[in-house]
Amino acid sequence: MEQPAGLMRKLRQVGNVYRAFQMYKNEGQIPGQSAKWKREHEQVWNIIMEVNELREKYG
Repeated sequence: MEQPAGLMRKLRQVGNVYRAFQMYKNEGQIPGQSAKWKREHEQVWNIIMEVNELREKYG
């Protein structure tokens, strides 16, 4: 069984990815605003891109 600290770290990481996708879904997909949003939220966009690359690689 995992140690509680390690489990909490993983839960935070998953939560961060979930919040990044929610933020992108709610704010980053507005037509004509997506490029500006990506520039303003570069760290969030990097999470989105990394997950999408993993999806393409591993299905």
